[in-house]
Amino acid sequence: MPDTCRSSFDAQYPLSLSVNLGFWLPDETLFSWCSRYHRLSANGDPRATRRQLFGELRAAGAHDLPSGIDKLVERTQGILGSAEDIVLQRTLLPYYLPFRRRDQADEAILRMRSPNISSLKFQLGLLTSGLGASHPLKYCPACVCEDERSHSVAYWHLVHQLPTVFVCPVHGISLSGVQPPRGRSGPIGWTLPGDHNTDAPNDGEGIEFRNVDSGTSRLHRLAGMSASLIHADPAHFAEASKLGNVLRERLLAQVPRGRRRGINWRKTLTGAKNHFNQTRAAEEFDCLRSLTTESGIRRILAGRSLSHPVRYMTLIEWLFRDWQSFVEAYDQAIMPPSFRQQETRLVRSPCHDSRRREAVESIRAGAMSITAVARRLSVGYYTVAGWVADEDMIPQRRPKSLEPSLRSTLVHMLNEGSEKARIVKELNVSISTVNRVLRTEPGLTAQWRKVQLWKRREDSRAKWQAALGQLPGASVCLIRKLASAEYAWLYRHDRKWLQASIENRENKPVKMNHAAVRMHHLDQSLAHAVEQIALTLAEEKKAPCVRWEDLIRELPTLKTRKIDSRRFPLTVRVLERLLIPRQNP
Repeated sequence: MPDTCRSSFDAQYPLSLSVNLGFWLPDETLFSWCSRYHRLSANGDPRATRRQLFGELRAAGAHDLPSGIDKLVERTQGILGSAEDIVLQRTLLPYYLPFRRRDQADEAILRMRSPNISSLKFQLGLLTSGLGASHPLKYCPACVCEDERSHSVAYWHLVHQLPTVFVCPVHGISLSGVQPPRGRSGPIGWTLPGDHNTDAPNDGEGIEFRNVDSGTSRLHRLAGMSASLIHADPAHFAEASKLGNVLRERLLAQVPRGRRRGINWRKTLTGAKNHFNQTRAAEEFDCLRSLTTESGIRRILAGRSLSHPVRYMTLIEWLFRDWQSFVEAYDQAIMPPSFRQQETRLVRSPCHDSRRREAVESIRAGAMSITAVARRLSVGYYTVAGWVADEDMIPQRRPKSLEPSLRSTLVHMLNEGSEKARIVKELNVSISTVNRVLRTEPGLTAQWRKVQLWKRREDSRAKWQAALGQLPGASVCLIRKLASAEYAWLYRHDRKWLQASIENRENKPVKMNHAAVRMHHLDQSLAHAVEQIALTLAEEKKAPCVRWEDLIRELPTLKTRKIDSRRFPLTVRVLERLLIPRQNP
């Protein structure tokens, strides 16, 4: 924005720093502070408050994951603290960051500081989780009364807004909820709990959570664990395989084992159904039916990818007596070197169980051979050989027809990242032989997948650059149709380079939202509707003219929209013709 425009904007929407709001109330959210500012500054229009606090950022000021924090810090002259402190202490983002990787956490913080959060909810996994991405505002009626006595105003508490909090951690009573009110024109309305703590909420659509009779203590414990979660460091629980292993070990210790010393799924599912049926305090928990099925629990315990924090928190509340017990179990869990040193997400997470540890310890001590260990544990020979190779130990080879020179050539080709089909064809060996060597050679699997990833990245980059060259000046949507597979792969694995290639290309298309075309069509349809309604009213009343009050009663859009000759010229001409009495010749 030019300096002249910025100065005129600041003059039109000055920030009232004289209002005594340079402090935070205990456990207050950013949305609550903005709502208190809106009330004390006596702004009639919520949009005026938003412009005073966030400038011209129309998407800023959300109650859960707001954007434009840097602009807010700039306009408030830093009296509320730094932008990162506001994000990590006054929004819902800290609830999700402990279960995200460090790079994802840093990217999420930057997006909330930027003018627009863009696809943040998608990147956090909210839109694809099956649990929804909305966060209804919640409050405790007892806290509202106490806040009004102590601070003369009721405000939104951060801990109440967490997705797995349905009872007040302080008073232990069920929370009430309201949807954030929005006007017809779109901007969010600033509201406080005192506006809704009545029999008839006056600004938002009320949401009634089901009464909590049985299982109240469990919900209270879940609320306490959720309050502790937001104080955890980002990426603290970001190792999905380690997290699944901790939950598996706790489940095996809590539920009697089955015949094969594994998970007794019948007793596990029975206990899960009994527990979650008692702790469903809101309609949101109806989405957790997957945790009462074997496939749903297996997906969490497998640890192939990170899931929604709500699923983790409900399982942790079921399996652990308190939050500190879970944190200690996670921090003390030891992962194999192959998992800690993996360099790509394509490396398969190894299986962690007591049999693996027993096999590795026996072979490292030289007490037993691989064959004897496999026979005692009732597993395959190459399963144990793979465990040994994962620990960077060279397993003892069985006498095979695979000659040393042929094996050396096979290992060399795998180190160079050659495709398995090519190795099978050139060396005339079976695919099972290739997989066996790949698995039992220490460090070979990680090296092969690393080179495969590098080759796929270079190939996708080259094809995407070629697509950009074939369609200079075209939109990204059109280019994606030409190289859809490459775009999808780069978006998942090399997003920064993909975005840079799109921004730095020559002959970029001019960004147009076709607003003028849409306004023209809207003007035509509105003018036609006014004319039809006016003719109908004129025939009913047998009068040559129509009153403005009659028109807006039949067509309320005329009242909500700003009708002027610049934006709606056709509608204005129709109104002038129909509202003015006709002159007799």
